[in-house]
Amino acid sequence: MNTLLDYQELAAAYASNAAAMDVAKSHGVLSCMLCVNSRLQLDDWLTEVFEHKLPALDAHDRDLFVALFEQTRADLEAFEFGFALFLPNDDMDLSVRAEALSRWCQGFLYGMGSLAEGAACSEECQEVLRD
Repeated sequence: MNTLLDYQELAAAYASNAAAMDVAKSHGVLSCMLCVNSRLQLDDWLTEVFEHKLPALDAHDRDLFVALFEQTRADLEAFEFGFALFLPNDDMDLSVRAEALSRWCQGFLYGMGSLAEGAACSEECQEVLRD
């Protein structure tokens, strides 16, 4: 991700606003939702992050969520495809980064599953989503 966003600062914003998921998982959800619907609105994603109860975010925290949303959209739409998973920095312990990667993948699949609800999905697709 080509950004000045700080993972730890975002993690603090998620925690202080009682988000239902962490930064890595929510970025996976966001990435999937934007892949399926490039016209996705910020509040559609935040509704998933906060389990359908949007909090009153202070200006700083809202700016962080908006920045992550817009940067992810821009990275996915960029011609040179500069998209990268938003995960802890390389100076963090490997176990922390591996756990965040796992949560990012869970988020991406969660996003796929939430978008596929009610949609026709093959037996193989349903099995992948269950797994």
